[in-house]
Amino acid sequence: MFRKNDPYLCSRSSILIQGSDTEIGNLFTEYRVSSYDDVQVSGEASIKKAKSRKYLLHCTQRISFYNSNGTILQVDENDKTNAYENYPALFQAFFSIDAPEGIDAQVVDYSPKTVNTQIQSSGTNTTSAGETSGSSQNSTVGSSTSETNSYSASISAGFTEMNDSASIHREHSSSFSSEKSQTVGSEASRSKSNDLSDSASMSIKDWGAYAYVDPHANSPKWIFGQEYPWDAIVCNKTDGTHNDKNPNQLRILIPSSMASRLYDSHSLYPPSQLSLFGSDFVMKAVWLISIDDGTSEEITIDNTIFYYTASHALADNAVAVYRDQFPVQLKVKGSDPSKTTIHLSILALDPIGMENKLSVIGFIPKNFVILPQQSDGNNPPIAFKTISQTNTLLIQDTTQYPEKCDTGAGFCAAETVLSANLTKVCQSLAMTLYFKVVDTSNDYALLIKHWKKPGTGVRLTIVVNEDTANPIVKYVDSEEAEGGENNVLRIDLRYQNFSSIDYSDFLQLGLNAIHITIEAIESDFSICCYEIRALSIEKV
Repeated sequence: MFRKNDPYLCSRSSILIQGSDTEIGNLFTEYRVSSYDDVQVSGEASIKKAKSRKYLLHCTQRISFYNSNGTILQVDENDKTNAYENYPALFQAFFSIDAPEGIDAQVVDYSPKTVNTQIQSSGTNTTSAGETSGSSQNSTVGSSTSETNSYSASISAGFTEMNDSASIHREHSSSFSSEKSQTVGSEASRSKSNDLSDSASMSIKDWGAYAYVDPHANSPKWIFGQEYPWDAIVCNKTDGTHNDKNPNQLRILIPSSMASRLYDSHSLYPPSQLSLFGSDFVMKAVWLISIDDGTSEEITIDNTIFYYTASHALADNAVAVYRDQFPVQLKVKGSDPSKTTIHLSILALDPIGMENKLSVIGFIPKNFVILPQQSDGNNPPIAFKTISQTNTLLIQDTTQYPEKCDTGAGFCAAETVLSANLTKVCQSLAMTLYFKVVDTSNDYALLIKHWKKPGTGVRLTIVVNEDTANPIVKYVDSEEAEGGENNVLRIDLRYQNFSSIDYSDFLQLGLNAIHITIEAIESDFSICCYEIRALSIEKV
């Protein structure tokens, strides 16, 4: 069992560390990639398409903090608490994308936006206020899409001559859902639907969230901080006094209205509940990424968190508030796991069989992401890469070329044929197919339309999902329009007829890879050329 968007996801969970080994929380990150077909038109100039590909990268970051110094809930008549120390008070978090030259990333959306509630109070009035804002979008043109973001805030405050009390509650939730349906029928009918949903929510009671986009890094950044009972974001003036129990903390000057919420001449009161027990925050960002043809599609995403703690204690029958002078950049357990490297085109591949999409690649030069080029004797060949028009199959040259190859070695594409030329120095070529399967019931087969050119025949060694102990070996010794199978090779990747000698199942759920090595049948050869017209993976 898996979620419908899992084939497009990369997620990880890590433990956050403050300093050398103090565990203070968890970091959960999730990255989802989808292929984006840009069909927008500005005029006649839109006829000529740019040599680039586009993807939508959805990033979700959930940060949970735990306060190990949290108070005990039981009532203690002998409680003489005179300090609350080193509780979470403020942090800054952001994503950053490290991409090679040729990749352009633009922020198109992020959440939450600014979420905060202001408190106004006096000693003689009773006030209450409520505020709710929401936005919704709905569009239906053969399919429906809806997106809703809602924020709510409520405040109630009552005051008497002897004491005051106040409470704040804020919530932020966001959800995204899309649904597509298609129905075809004559006397019989068929219906197919595909829906995708994604949601995340958090509570920021007594805290505020502020977001902005850094134009230099092209990255959204968030600041979360306690605003009640004292404001850790606004209050940043100090008298220079250090906290005796934490030299990194300086005394913060706060107004008397905030000080009265912490100490009433009888008892010292704790910080907000999120600071006292722990907090959970969710951030999302969406990038539109454009990649020039020939550029590596691997990008690295870094999750950076700067963390401040605070304390308050009794000093000379008054409350003293302290906050870290400098933030601590949180780390995670392991070797640099705060950075995640993803391959955009592989992550964005659609599973085979979705919406009856065909997984066929015909080797037409204009459809290559990277066009192959044979060696000129001085430079090694250029490795090719191509993706099916239905975005379900990716093929790339994975040959380990020597530094110097014979002239003409490697792959080349002309008209509708991919040619593989073997030479004395470069005696084997390799390519790898990537595709996704999300079912265990359908049968699948690999089909190759191919032949050899005049000269030595070719041996194909096919390894599925790195199962080198069970390779499939096929020989190609027929030229074009020869042989009894119309130059088509079929290999069953999954054939579940247990009564047949061809019963097999090489596939796995999720990403699959087929590695094909091309070699000459005879080791002593003068000419060896192999051509492929098309390649497909089909349901059977």
